[in-house]
Amino acid sequence: MALSPAQLKSSRSEWVEQVLGSEPCQFTKAELDDAATAIDGWIAANATSFNAALPLPFRTQATPAQKAGFFMLVLTRRFGR
Repeated sequence: MALSPAQLKSSRSEWVEQVLGSEPCQFTKAELDDAATAIDGWIAANATSFNAALPLPFRTQATPAQKAGFFMLVLTRRFGR
C-alpha cells in the first residue's frame, strides 16, 4: 500500500531533521517528496522478490512488521547510520 500524502510529508520532515544534524541538506521539499514516492514505489515493486529471498523459516514465520524492521536494521548497519 502506497504511503499517504501525510506519511510522505512526515517521512520528508523526519529525514531532514536527521540529516541537518550532521550534514547540509540542499534538496527542495518537492525533490524529497519525489524521492520518497520513488522509494515507496520501489518497495512495492520489489516486495515479492524481497520476501522470496528470505530463508524459509523467517519468510513463513516472521510478520511483515518483523521483516521490515529487520530489513531496516540491516540497511542501517550497511550504510553506517
